[in-house]
Amino acid sequence: MHSVMCVQAYQSVKPRVLDIFDEIIGECVNSRSPAAGKSNDDRWRVYLTGHSMGGALATLCAYELTVSHHLLISSSFGHA
Repeated sequence: MHSVMCVQAYQSVKPRVLDIFDEIIGECVNSRSPAAGKSNDDRWRVYLTGHSMGGALATLCAYELTVSHHLLISSSFGHA
């Protein structure tokens, strides 16, 4: 039951979260233009956090971003 609620909660916010993430990526790419003195190889990190159901939502979002934006690192703390 909890997993169904978590997936439903994630699905309800997913479009907006991904839109915001895409906006941030666009701003980061634009700020890395040669005129800004930074290369496109500069790396940046995304931290997704949450407690309890928020942690589960952060994990689902991390998976989504890994698939759609090729982010490779995810960590989880707490009970298994």
